[in-house]
Amino acid sequence: ADPAQDDYVAWLVRRGFDAYEPHGARGEMYYIPQISSLPAEAHPSQWVGDASRRFIRRAARGRRPWCLFSSFIHPHPPFAPPKPWHKLYRAPGMPLPHVPAGSAALQTWINRLQNRYKYRDRGLDLNLLRQMKAYYYASISFVDFQVGRILDALETTEQLDRTLILFVSDHGEMLGDFNCFGKRSMHDASVRVPLIVRQPARYPAGAMCRTAVSLVDVYPSLLAAGGIEPPAGGLDGVDLATLARRRATGRVVFSQFSQGPTGIYLAASADWKYVWSAGDGREFLFDRRHDPGEADNLAASPRGGDAKAALREALLTHLKSCGRSEAFTERNGRLRWRRYARVDETYLNDPDARLLVQDYPLYPTRLPGYTD
Repeated sequence: ADPAQDDYVAWLVRRGFDAYEPHGARGEMYYIPQISSLPAEAHPSQWVGDASRRFIRRAARGRRPWCLFSSFIHPHPPFAPPKPWHKLYRAPGMPLPHVPAGSAALQTWINRLQNRYKYRDRGLDLNLLRQMKAYYYASISFVDFQVGRILDALETTEQLDRTLILFVSDHGEMLGDFNCFGKRSMHDASVRVPLIVRQPARYPAGAMCRTAVSLVDVYPSLLAAGGIEPPAGGLDGVDLATLARRRATGRVVFSQFSQGPTGIYLAASADWKYVWSAGDGREFLFDRRHDPGEADNLAASPRGGDAKAALREALLTHLKSCGRSEAFTERNGRLRWRRYARVDETYLNDPDARLLVQDYPLYPTRLPGYTD
């Protein structure tokens, strides 16, 4: 909330809006659905939409190629849509979270830690969870409205069909699935993100591709669209247009959270997902085709033996190629997971341990009657 470091906050200050916690109140309120303190025309999602449209109109008057990165913070928690968007979805119409039997056994140490510091591990109010989802959906719809405005700007400036459009996200949200909240998890609710591409000259309209892709594929795709050669050393990702044409469903992509004793690592293909959590000393294996809800961990089942071995080897080999020696050991050419002590979770015995408080020093709290 510092106008010297944040263009949006500076814009709010210049126009007389309350610039404290413009994205919603965090800390104890982080997972409490709340109406934005700002009107729709000053909401951060609207500000990004407005700035994007101005850029597109200005770029249309020039002759140079351009690149625009429109980054929407919402629907990141706290879920704070503006009026009247907060009434777009109603709690009674929202589905309850996906909580399969045995969900506790499908969690890792980071799920339990997030539940604690997000104030979500002292019992669950199902109606509150439905209201949370309603505001989450409303926040998404308000972003969707802004995306439509950006596309309209491209169309009215006659740039739509010659512009590569990539719609992606950096992470998902557990939102109560598996009795968990937040990101960082390797469950699909957290790690799987939308990826929509439009460029009529290079991508077939309306096509869906089952090939596993990753955000590392975004940069190579931008280079290819602009006719730019990749760096001499190569890139980790590949051009998405190439993948869309080949439909290489056997491709494996990787993800990692943290490292060493707290590292969580993922390898996923179109059909299978393998996860290793060093802090739990546990493997997870999910059949993505027959168990999209990830209710059945097949890591110890002979049914997934071949898939587990192949993905584990691919993941360890990838980590070795990246020089991540803290993740593995190698003996006689064979790679294995490096073993660590389990993450210390004794804090769970104290219900107030690790609770998060987020306050901002710029907010004026030295007020008569407030601090006197």
